[in-house]
Amino acid sequence: MLTPGGSILYVGTPHCAETLYLPPGSADAWLTGYRRLSIPLLGADGGSAWPERFALAEIEALRSRVGPLRFARQMLLQSVAEAAARLDPALLVRYAEEPDYREAGGRAHLSLLGRRLLSGGGFWDPAYGRPGSGDASVLAATYADGEGNHFLHRLAWLTHDPDSPIDPATQQCKAVAALARELLLPVVRVETNGLGRFLPALLRREMARAGAPCAVLEHNSHRGKSERILAALEPALAARRLHAHEAVFRTPFPAEMAAWRPEARGARDDALDALAGCLLAEPVRLPLVPAAPRVAGWRAGYSGVPN
Repeated sequence: MLTPGGSILYVGTPHCAETLYLPPGSADAWLTGYRRLSIPLLGADGGSAWPERFALAEIEALRSRVGPLRFARQMLLQSVAEAAARLDPALLVRYAEEPDYREAGGRAHLSLLGRRLLSGGGFWDPAYGRPGSGDASVLAATYADGEGNHFLHRLAWLTHDPDSPIDPATQQCKAVAALARELLLPVVRVETNGLGRFLPALLRREMARAGAPCAVLEHNSHRGKSERILAALEPALAARRLHAHEAVFRTPFPAEMAAWRPEARGARDDALDALAGCLLAEPVRLPLVPAAPRVAGWRAGYSGVPN
């Protein structure tokens, strides 16, 4: 119970556009009449408001990790609307090379653009619609190096032949297994929400038949599709760490990416969702920092025994 003359204090940061912490002068402000104290992490001069906790280098690393939309909301206290988010295909770093697989000293190495790849995999968002109708069945295949770079190497729109004696699910599983073997994918994750519930077992059978040493994992999404896409793609694009093979630019993906809006309903986003599944499945790696050179001190040769 609030006693007469008491005060109510609200503390928080804007996590979305429909926030309680809109400036009191805004048309949709709920806290109209309240005094507001706002201390964004970066001041008007570009300096840190809390240098003892957040150095400028740490702030830039945070901005790169979470992306400009979430950074503006949570660190700059700006209630940015979802409609302001854009996925610009021009921010994709284009490349044409293929991975280089080698074995040396009993160990396998996979590299791309001269960088050693540490992980990779595919994400399949399946659909059973007839070719040209309904949701698209899309497989995205990516690799990642140790410096936080992601490489979208293939996007495959999977279809089936309605006149084939092989059922549509098996036809698509055969195509996924063939790509997994070709691209040396260590794992393929299958979206099991809805239609894909029985596909992992079928895909494991086709992987074995194709001779692809690729694990099959079931994936069940609990976040909204727009939230997944933004969380995965926006930080990677803003940091220019999302590379795409030139073959990707000959698919519907760039147009789908440019036309996508978080608030849109019914827009094509199947490829974006498959790519987001790949990126969100990657572990967060700390950057590799070279060890400081070991320099012998002036007492390096001293044994502690006087002459």
